[in-house]
Amino acid sequence: MEHNQPDKELVSAHNLTEKPSIELETVEKAMRGDKEAFSALFMQTYRSMYLVVRRFLERDEDIYDALQNGYIKAYKYLSRLQAPEAFVSWLKKTMENAARDIRAAVTGPETAQEDMAAFADELTAEELTASERRADIQEVLSRLDSRQAEVLTLYYYDGMKLSEIAKLLGEPPSTVRSRFAQ
Repeated sequence: MEHNQPDKELVSAHNLTEKPSIELETVEKAMRGDKEAFSALFMQTYRSMYLVVRRFLERDEDIYDALQNGYIKAYKYLSRLQAPEAFVSWLKKTMENAARDIRAAVTGPETAQEDMAAFADELTAEELTASERRADIQEVLSRLDSRQAEVLTLYYYDGMKLSEIAKLLGEPPSTVRSRFAQ
């Protein structure tokens, strides 16, 4: 496999225990409605997406419901994805949202808030410091121009390269580099 050909590039997951490698060509085919390509993506990502959803939910039936809902949404909206390179990050976010929806449906909005309060009480000092750091970063990002914040978030949180961000946003690479530098 040659890595210099765009259709043979690999997309890797970010911040996952198991990182699936996915060919961009398969993502592009799935984006055009190829059911076999989507099925291949499902098989390649299922284990890592299970781990993503399991962070939010405990019961197996809830985990499987969230996975099913997440993959249904992914199939339905995949054609709207602008950059195949962003597939794994996009799918991860879709699964996180599906898990949150199931959690809210199972526990109810009030219980979900109580669960979050209890979770916050259980944080260790190290986790609390990291949480405070994330809150500080979010505050700083909120003060930036939304386009600058978007570039920084995609770069630092999602681990995307500036060239990938440019493709995702449909912007010239020089514009993305400028926003990053500012």
